[in-house]
Amino acid sequence: MLKALTFCIFCASLTNGKVLVKSVNPRDECGSILSGNEGNFTSPGYPDLYPSNVTCEYIISTSNADRGIRLTFSDFSTELDNDYVEVRDGNSSTAPLLERITGEPDISTLSATSTSSNMYVALVTDSSVRGRGFSAAYASICPNLLTDDKGGFSSPNFPSPYNPDANLCWGISVQPGFAIELEVTSFVTSPEDVMTIYDGASEDSPIIASLSGEVIGDYYSTGNNMYITFISNPANELEGFVVYYKQVCGNRFVDPSGTVSSPGYPSPYPQNANECYFISVTAGKTVQITFTDFVTEPNYDVLRIYDGPTADSPLLASLSGGETGTVVTSTSAKVYMVFTSDADTGGAGFTAEYVEV
Repeated sequence: MLKALTFCIFCASLTNGKVLVKSVNPRDECGSILSGNEGNFTSPGYPDLYPSNVTCEYIISTSNADRGIRLTFSDFSTELDNDYVEVRDGNSSTAPLLERITGEPDISTLSATSTSSNMYVALVTDSSVRGRGFSAAYASICPNLLTDDKGGFSSPNFPSPYNPDANLCWGISVQPGFAIELEVTSFVTSPEDVMTIYDGASEDSPIIASLSGEVIGDYYSTGNNMYITFISNPANELEGFVVYYKQVCGNRFVDPSGTVSSPGYPSPYPQNANECYFISVTAGKTVQITFTDFVTEPNYDVLRIYDGPTADSPLLASLSGGETGTVVTSTSAKVYMVFTSDADTGGAGFTAEYVEV
């Protein structure tokens, strides 16, 4: 157990035969209770050597019970195998183990995420070689991260009433270069209970929509991340909601006319490109595309044009090399295009004008 600091210069107790050290100097503090929705802490003495033969316990407890905790490290160095850090999914040494970290791991991939608002971190050292220890940061995050190219979620207990005083979140992340279509198929809440959809990876992103009452509809991100929150009040809970999402093309064109270009045009397109374009005009109309410039590596860097909303639609044209002046016309109001390039020499790329006809 952690002991509260009062007026001592140095406090100690035994834990499994090792000394649990506490100091009033934050830099030398061996173990602490950390609160707030984000913060930083280090091993005792960091960046100087940590003490020998200690167990330093850090208990992180954030304020939102519906969120998890993300722990990251900006530095980590301990004696390999003998001195280590344990990260557990809870507030005690018996909680499920998330990570056991030792030596000098790659900090760019070093992190741990809890499923609740509590996390237990312990530095355990022996009596021999010492290291500089670690510098760590924690933050309250959404534990519901969805990374498949399609999926869905619902309010807790659906179709039974959702919980009062809920503060829920969902993060959606699809492949770079694509966007997200969110389809709200059922939504019944009290006017005070609100779902907010953000165009990005956090609540700091622009708001796409705020939903309450009874509503259905489709909502789109501009990038490959979307963040959704739902906050309910203490009373008047109703059946809630069902939401589905899928990965869609990130380059969406819905005006009656416009311009479509290769990545970076008029500069040469990048190697290993994989770019998609979705054009949707007025129902009952068709799409006419005129390429005012088209220069790619023949046979290897290709623009494929599909007569419909996806790459599963019939292929209209496959363009490569010199295709300036080419005109392609769909049979429907939707066109899907995919441009791919290989790892060799590219070209100037393409630009085209489309118009509904």
